Amino acid sequence: MHSSQLSRGMEWLCRGLWAKPKYVDPFGHLECYLAIGQDVAYLNNYEADTDHFPTVYRQRNLAADYLVVRHTHAHQMETEKKEYNLVMKNSYNRLYRRKETKPNLRFWQEETTGLTIDFGQTPVEAGTEIPVNVDTLYQGQGYGWVTDTQRQLFTSPQRRDQTDLDGICSNQDGVFRVDLPNGRYIVTSTHCNQEQPCKIDLIANGKRYIRNLTLNQHPVTTSYSITITDQKLIQVIHPRQTGKGWGWLNCTIKPMSTE
Repeated sequence: MHSSQLSRGMEWLCRGLWAKPKYVDPFGHLECYLAIGQDVAYLNNYEADTDHFPTVYRQRNLAADYLVVRHTHAHQMETEKKEYNLVMKNSYNRLYRRKETKPNLRFWQEETTGLTIDFGQTPVEAGTEIPVNVDTLYQGQGYGWVTDTQRQLFTSPQRRDQTDLDGICSNQDGVFRVDLPNGRYIVTSTHCNQEQPCKIDLIANGKRYIRNLTLNQHPVTTSYSITITDQKLIQVIHPRQTGKGWGWLNCTIKPMSTE
C-alpha cells in the first residue's frame, strides 16, 4: 500500500473518530476503513474491545448494528435479510446495517407531558412511565440498553425520612437508547453514586452535553435540550475515572412546544 493511501486513511480515521462515538459507527479503526473504504483485505488480528467488532465477543446477546461479511460468505446472509440492509460492498467484503425500528407512538401522543424511564424497576410498561431493569436490552421494542455490560441494582438512602430511591449502577459505560419522533426535547436525568465520589460525562447522539459532573450519595439532576433528526436518542454515561462508576435513577424526555 502506498504511503499516500495510508496517510489519507489515517486522516479519514481521525476525522471519523472525532465526529462519531464507537457505539454508532462501524469505521472505528483503520483496518475496517481499509476493508470497506479502500477495497483492501486486512488479515492481521485486531483487539476486539468494541461492540461492533464482527465476532462473537463476551457472549453478548445483543444483535449487531452492523455486520461485515466476506464476499465468499455473502450467501449466508439470506436468512438475515429481513433484519439487515446491504449498505456497501466491494471485491472482498459487504457491509450490512440493521434495519431501523419506528418509534412507539403510544408513548408520544400530543397530550403526553413526557416519557419517564425509571431505572432499577421490573420492566413492565405503564403509560408514559417505563420501568427498566439491568437486563432490559434494546431489541426493537423502542428502548433498552445497547451494550451488554456489567450493571447492578442499588438503593440510594435518602436523608430527612425521604423514601429510598432505586437505580442502576456500573463502572463501565452505560449506553441507553430510546426511539422517538423527530423534534426538539428536554432531557432530564437524576444520578448518584453509592461508593466514592466520581466524575462522569454524558454524551447524547455523539455530542457531549454534560461534562465532568461530580456524583456522590446525594442525587443530582441535570437537563439539556436536543434536536432529534433520526428518530433515536442514544445516551452514553462515561465514567471519567478508572475503577469508579455511576448511578442512574431516572430519565425524563419531554417534547418542547413548537408554538
